[in-house]
Amino acid sequence: MPSRAEFAEGYGLTSRAVEWFIEAYVSDPAQRQDPRFAPVLAENLGVLPPTVLFSAGLDPLRDDARVLSKRLRASGVHVLASEEPTLPHGYFKYAGLSEAAAEAVVRMTTAFRDLLDDRCADVAYSERELK
Repeated sequence: MPSRAEFAEGYGLTSRAVEWFIEAYVSDPAQRQDPRFAPVLAENLGVLPPTVLFSAGLDPLRDDARVLSKRLRASGVHVLASEEPTLPHGYFKYAGLSEAAAEAVVRMTTAFRDLLDDRCADVAYSERELK
């Protein structure tokens, strides 16, 4: 993915660290093609629940998030996605130091809350219909 090269170093998470984590998680290279390792590889993503996907623009994993969002939407999954173009991987931990990170965290938590409120409203409505 282009972002692995573009943000290989200098933005916190490095591409070398990403590879280290992958190798620590899957010892057999063939496992990298297993959807249990990378759900984006599954044939049918349509069985997944609504998804909130926030990503960072200065992140070696940025393009992975873009592909996942696109595949989820193509499979009919409701996706609330946002890419924070000026922030690095793990930006939420900088919320106390960076106004941009703090604002992104507010957007992220609001999206989660809204999604949960909608899902809870759907459940409550369904339960009323059943009575």
